[in-house]
Amino acid sequence: MQQLIKNAKRAAESLYVMSDKQIADILSAVCQKLSENKQFILEQNRKDLKLAEAHGLTSLRLQRLTLTSDLLNETIERMQRLAEQSDVVNVCEQSWELPNHMTAARKKVPIGTIAAVYETRPTATFEIMALCLRTGNSCILRSGSEMLETNRAIVSLTQNALIECGLSIKAVQLLEDCSEDSLCRLMENDSLDLLLARGNQQLITLVQETANVPWICLGPGNCHVYVDRKADEDMALEIIATAKSKPLLCNSVETTLIHYEIADSFLPKLAARLSREGISLHGCLDSCRISSAIQPVLEHEYASEANDLILDVKIVSDMEQAVDHIKHYGSGHSEAIVTNDSETAAQFSNMVDAGVVYTNASPRFTDGESLGFGMEVGISTQKLHIRGPVTLSGLTTWKYVVQGCGNTR
Repeated sequence: MQQLIKNAKRAAESLYVMSDKQIADILSAVCQKLSENKQFILEQNRKDLKLAEAHGLTSLRLQRLTLTSDLLNETIERMQRLAEQSDVVNVCEQSWELPNHMTAARKKVPIGTIAAVYETRPTATFEIMALCLRTGNSCILRSGSEMLETNRAIVSLTQNALIECGLSIKAVQLLEDCSEDSLCRLMENDSLDLLLARGNQQLITLVQETANVPWICLGPGNCHVYVDRKADEDMALEIIATAKSKPLLCNSVETTLIHYEIADSFLPKLAARLSREGISLHGCLDSCRISSAIQPVLEHEYASEANDLILDVKIVSDMEQAVDHIKHYGSGHSEAIVTNDSETAAQFSNMVDAGVVYTNASPRFTDGESLGFGMEVGISTQKLHIRGPVTLSGLTTWKYVVQGCGNTR
């Protein structure tokens, strides 16, 4: 482990002195190499799928593990767009002259060596690797064992491109030992500059209790949609149904809070709409009395992601009670209100403490691409040093360069 990190730090030193264009060209070369070997990547992914199916992975998780030709093409195209962005790193953002005739400049620079720990999702490997490279950071990737062959293919092809560009293959490394012991040894090494943790609450808790280096926790998401008494009910139905259609994503809705004045009319329509999508409802006792399709909810269900086609519902007396529920159970990821009352919407947005707050829109828009930032490594639910989508700017830091003329103090 020590040698793995030492090699990554040496590679980071080489990237640190490169120009923005040189780094962009390296990522373009990686995209080209991946594009030329798409069939090989897909073949290795099929090996992972076959093994995962034999080990009893659920259909939803198999779906998440699957790389299709279209998804692979789309991902590489997004990486190429990332490479084409200019002035990402090693550029002067701002300069100014001081009263003593010194000049100061703020330069955007790489963070250094980044380790990323994340769950099974092949596109995450592409995204994290690409964003680290584009910002001039070396990276160590560690994901779930279910996608080991897919990761080996992606990383080996990337390393081949790095060699052709004259850069050490240690700029992108894969930690193949997926055991918890190996993970803890990685996180305890204080030579890392940053740890990215993207996964469920169990993984996040392990990071918070074990890591000896700065970390950014990406997810999990416990997102809510509050349906106000002045909501467009058809709009609310569509937002909720589509926001629950991909339950393993961190921006999927977990709980719907419904104003009591519309509960009698809205809940039966919600139950019918979600039933067509294969989504089950678990709810409070009042909601169960309104619709026989709703099963009683257990208290702990409100506090966590279902990771399944299950939506929790609760009837609330007003917007303030909805906000209190979100404060108690929410993860600080994304929250939404559906209402035609602009004053209520403004109050909700002001009172809810989350990375992203929506009015009359789905929390599923919480990702870098949808919000106009481009590719992301995940959604930060903490407040420092970045909150919400972690994109290029989240993987850089600043260096101040000061020019004097013999100044002393």
